[in-house]
Amino acid sequence: MWVFSIVCLQLALQLVGASGSEMRTKVFVYGTLKKGEPNHEFMTDPATGKLWFIDNATTVDKFVMFVSSPRNIPFIVNSEEKNEGYQIKGELYEVDDQKLAILDDIERFYTKIDIDVTDSKDVIHAAKIYVLPKTYPKLEANKTMNFDNYYNGIEGRWYIEPNEKVFDVPSSDWLEEDESTESTISF
Repeated sequence: MWVFSIVCLQLALQLVGASGSEMRTKVFVYGTLKKGEPNHEFMTDPATGKLWFIDNATTVDKFVMFVSSPRNIPFIVNSEEKNEGYQIKGELYEVDDQKLAILDDIERFYTKIDIDVTDSKDVIHAAKIYVLPKTYPKLEANKTMNFDNYYNGIEGRWYIEPNEKVFDVPSSDWLEEDESTESTISF
């Protein structure tokens, strides 16, 4: 019984930080937040919270992933049909509440959903992923082919930082349904 209590305590300490209040959440990243990609600095910056790299991972379900918008952003679309697209390759992390809040802000135009991923040892993990709730006509018109593993420059489409001017196209209209839609998302 005593050994069982120690094992339970060790598992609890893995989920809760030393302060006793730090929760960890598993997050699967697939685009510009991956190692070697333009926004990975948000993941590694200690001022934005803590993270722990678990492993490279692949989604269990299939998703449609493509690059689109004037900034060449990778998107995954959440589809009810899980046989569409590919099993997406990315990275699995555990993050603390502070880092999760930063990611929620960075990915504020996406929906955070629960998925299962498999790591390199074929262990299944429950994780969060940020996806578009649906696709939009202007994204569809400007997208690359679908793929399973994002890297900056795929199909000659290099990510453009938010502080860089993008053509003369307002970025706020890329996720509109049509001209009558007032709600927009800026990429």
